[in-house]
Amino acid sequence: MAGLPFIDDAAPTASMAPAVEITFGSSAGSGGFGGLADAATSLLGGAGAPAWADHLVALDVRLGFAPQVDHAELLIAETAGAPSAALGDSGQIRIGPRGALQDLFSGNVLAIERRGDGLRRYQLGNAGHKLSQMHCNQTLTNTTVQDAIAFAANGAGVNLEARIGGRDGGLPRYVFDDGRNLWEHIARLAALRGFNAWVDAAGTLQLSDQLEQGDTVQSFVFGRDVLALNLWQRSPHSGQITAFGGGRVDDGYTLRKQAAPNRSQVGDGPPQRYYRDGALQSQDDLSARVAAATLFGRRLTTTGELLLPGSATLAPGRVVAVEAPPDGSGAFLILAAQHRFDRRDGWRTRLSVSEAGGMPGSGSPLDALGGLP
Repeated sequence: MAGLPFIDDAAPTASMAPAVEITFGSSAGSGGFGGLADAATSLLGGAGAPAWADHLVALDVRLGFAPQVDHAELLIAETAGAPSAALGDSGQIRIGPRGALQDLFSGNVLAIERRGDGLRRYQLGNAGHKLSQMHCNQTLTNTTVQDAIAFAANGAGVNLEARIGGRDGGLPRYVFDDGRNLWEHIARLAALRGFNAWVDAAGTLQLSDQLEQGDTVQSFVFGRDVLALNLWQRSPHSGQITAFGGGRVDDGYTLRKQAAPNRSQVGDGPPQRYYRDGALQSQDDLSARVAAATLFGRRLTTTGELLLPGSATLAPGRVVAVEAPPDGSGAFLILAAQHRFDRRDGWRTRLSVSEAGGMPGSGSPLDALGGLP
């Protein structure tokens, strides 16, 4: 019997031909493709798979650090028995090997496109989109970066989970103004200390310290697991870094009329980088800001792109290891991830990464650079 054009005679690996579970809106009875549906269920979950999986043509999920706004798209065959969802419906995408599904994306339906080719496209957003749609005007005093981010998250009804060790410290004052949305404020606050902020697969806002990353979540062997690898080494992002803050605080309400220069500087030579932020009102704040800028500059020195078999554990903020690439093994921090499934190529994950230098236990050659100043 001739095989279907999108199914090789040799069975693909579980990660390339996953099971999928989608729960948005209604889930009508299975079916709709006729004979094609039988082949689809073998790829997407087996007999009795939900109608979303039966009718799924492609999915595309893109994830990243704030202020990038995550989004997901589902392309569904609009035939008899196809499921449906309405604007605002909430739900979840789970994906993985059959019998071992993992959360990939949680959110709401933002837009629906009905196309003339018999397909329907759903655009989905998560908590990052919700935060990007909200503004407020509020001044916080005697707070911390974590507490200020928690304030923003609570205002949007988003849960926060923080793993930042002891590097937060105090923040004498922070002003939420409506010139930025809450998601941009969260990105700005995280940058003050060199933290990473993103939304995980369950819809929880994560805040982590790049210097205290967890263990490597997954290892891949070059030439066996890695479908494509590109690495770029760039000239240094910064030489001399200078941060300027606001005037020093005498009490809770008043600034000196003639404040002494409030700045911190590290490094020398070009390219020179300047950061000005009125939220920085103490020397400790400014020192933390230049340290965070140094860390960010190192992140940009060695970056890359990895194309791997699909895995839901590959998400921003995680660390992956690649064994035996041409320039030696290394650990990489995931900056952004794109998960894509379609009938032709199966499930693949494309990562934007930076070499995880300077992080304890990373095993990267950049560890030789030492800690932050």
